[in-house]
Amino acid sequence: MANDKSTNKQQNSASDDEYEDVPDSYAEAWKEPKVGESISGEYCGARMVRGDRGEKFPTYVIKRDDDTLVSVAGASMAGRMARIPEGTRIKITFTGKEKSGKGSEMKLFDIKMAKNTKLLPLRMGAAQADDSFPPE
Repeated sequence: MANDKSTNKQQNSASDDEYEDVPDSYAEAWKEPKVGESISGEYCGARMVRGDRGEKFPTYVIKRDDDTLVSVAGASMAGRMARIPEGTRIKITFTGKEKSGKGSEMKLFDIKMAKNTKLLPLRMGAAQADDSFPPE
């Protein structure tokens, strides 16, 4: 046991020069895309965030070719994104906005994935933004 304590003490005494700060946010948000603008890269998965009014919704994280992470949110994407396996190369294009049935504006996206990608099985409720999203 003495060796374990001695090893931990050595690890904890490492100089701050060996470390860097962890950024505040996980991924940069793609907030105001222009119609026709696209992002592409490796799909890293979804995570739940809270909106300004406390509602929960999924955001989808893409790792671009320059290794930066960008998150994209849009209710119109949920059903399609739930079927794309993590690690798949994808391209998302913003195609505009339209009024939803509830009267709010909804962002619309065209989503393409690498050819020969095997989609995940369709799961009931996968498009719902709840605590079980994304499906395991």
